[in-house]
Amino acid sequence: MNNKWIQNLNNKKLIGRYLKQNNIKRVSIYGLGDIAHNLFNELNNLDIKVDSFICSSLDTIESDIAENVLIVDFNSLDRINSDLIIITPIYEFENIRKKLKLLGCETKIESLENIIQMCS
Repeated sequence: MNNKWIQNLNNKKLIGRYLKQNNIKRVSIYGLGDIAHNLFNELNNLDIKVDSFICSSLDTIESDIAENVLIVDFNSLDRINSDLIIITPIYEFENIRKKLKLLGCETKIESLENIIQMCS
């Protein structure tokens, strides 16, 4: 995935442009690691609003990933206001998507890996 993402960046096939073309203006990012941070930076540079970061538990947060961006856990999903949730831990995508849906999340959910492929 990372290699394809870098190829897309080098070829100016940016995630933010893809989102804009699909009328997505506000996103939430599931994850707080390096990939989530890199995604935040790419979107922030293209004026896509990152509404929030989602993690499984606020007890484990040691991140200062982005100032002024809400960080929520599964108990606070009603606080997000996004057109799309992008899941960054690709190997856990299906489990995370199911969990979010079981908790009543109605926002569209997509894996970062799939978005990168669609940008190609």
